[in-house]
Amino acid sequence: MLTVSYARADSRRWPRAPRPDVVPRFNAAYLNLNQNYLFAEIRRRTKVFTDAHPDVRLIDLGVGDVTHALAPAVVRAMHEATDELARRETFKGYGPYVGYEFLRADIATHDFGSRGVRSPSTRCS
Repeated sequence: MLTVSYARADSRRWPRAPRPDVVPRFNAAYLNLNQNYLFAEIRRRTKVFTDAHPDVRLIDLGVGDVTHALAPAVVRAMHEATDELARRETFKGYGPYVGYEFLRADIATHDFGSRGVRSPSTRCS
């Protein structure tokens, strides 16, 4: 990947055609990128695991399925969360690294709990 930067002498003429007297510089940070596409790698690892363990029911939270519309409950929850972010008194900012405790507890109860998974405490780790 090449990165080319030009000085903006006059923003009304930007973008300009590349100047022949400017040598492009290679951005060395691109050498640090993984060669695999992340979602393809997740799919590959999931398939390797499920092929090796056909008796295991896997809760796949890897990539998702964007071929279906969002459920009305999801849309409603997203609208409510957006409204919370729009008001100073309910604005939360970034949540904790491991997620909000109220959400973790609800997931533990309604998602994992409904599948018979029990935790010795109310926390999901």
